[in-house]
Amino acid sequence: LMGDIQDILVCAGPPSKEEAGKWHSMGHQIFCYANPQGGLEAPETYRRNFGLLLWKSNYDGGCTYCYQTYRDTVWTEFCLDAMTYRMHTMTYPTIDSVIDTIQMEGYREGIDDIKYATTLREEIKSGKKSKDKRIIETALAAEDYLDQINVGGDLDTIRLEMICYILKLRGIF
Repeated sequence: LMGDIQDILVCAGPPSKEEAGKWHSMGHQIFCYANPQGGLEAPETYRRNFGLLLWKSNYDGGCTYCYQTYRDTVWTEFCLDAMTYRMHTMTYPTIDSVIDTIQMEGYREGIDDIKYATTLREEIKSGKKSKDKRIIETALAAEDYLDQINVGGDLDTIRLEMICYILKLRGIF
């Protein structure tokens, strides 16, 4: 409906491959927002939802509210907002830096998972052009693997498989 009026949609909730297709068909981008909001001590949730789930859903990015927000003090759960809402905090402030959290680490790991998947896609493209039959077969197997990834599966195992395919396609393993 937005046609050429809006260049990017920041869409709340779980990603939809169909919605991504609609935006991309118009030459626009789509980001996933608040799946979930920031601040939950659930690193695997952030890794999965802002990593391979976005990648498999063909989203261009993800974001959540908020990197840091608080009313009274970020250093205690006993603030006014915490009675109704959890702190939306992915890091804690210091005088000249931040203190990381497990949820932020999960978010970062999700980005790393996307980097591995993207690297593997590039290696597959190169491998399919190879004159070596084994490399071509490996590229096709890797492509099938990526197409069949279950984002609900064990993320460490998925990453390890991607790394193995990358190394095989580079002739290292």
